[in-house]
Amino acid sequence: MNEYITEALVLKTRTWANKDKQISLYTKDLGRLSVRAISGGKMTSKLSPHLDVLNLSTVRLINKNNFLIADALTKDRFDKIRNSEDKIAQGLKTVSLIDEITPFNMVDNRLWYYLILSLKKARFNDKKLLKILGYDPTLAKCMVCNKKEVSYFVISEQDYVCEKCQSKINNEDKFLIKNYGKEKRR
Repeated sequence: MNEYITEALVLKTRTWANKDKQISLYTKDLGRLSVRAISGGKMTSKLSPHLDVLNLSTVRLINKNNFLIADALTKDRFDKIRNSEDKIAQGLKTVSLIDEITPFNMVDNRLWYYLILSLKKARFNDKKLLKILGYDPTLAKCMVCNKKEVSYFVISEQDYVCEKCQSKINNEDKFLIKNYGKEKRR
């Protein structure tokens, strides 16, 4: 049995019938993990408020074949994005993509710091995110017509399509590439 204490961003939660919660986390020290919170879905759970999606929490994990959450404490709720429907939608879109395409147990410090900084400043840059994930849109071509101007990332194909060809792709499978706010260049 191993025990880990790390910072974690909550990407997704799901409650099971027995009131346990399955939580997808992106951690600073262990990468993306799927963890279980026993009785985490109960109204009286001490863990539940600390494991809301888009919370940055300090978690204590126990690894016995699977990861279990023993403790969690909210470090930041990113109030700057929670006060705006647009910003929270952008944050949810970002963490949803990360939950879909990042591999388990692979630490990526650039991705970690990009996520935390984006959530703190409430500024998101989809092109930069995709570049960090290894899918640089500046080098991409549409997978259907080979046009160089791409507008969408297709999650299931891990490839790009242009504005014209995007109608052929299921809406749940498309990630619109858009910059929100101004990003400073270094």
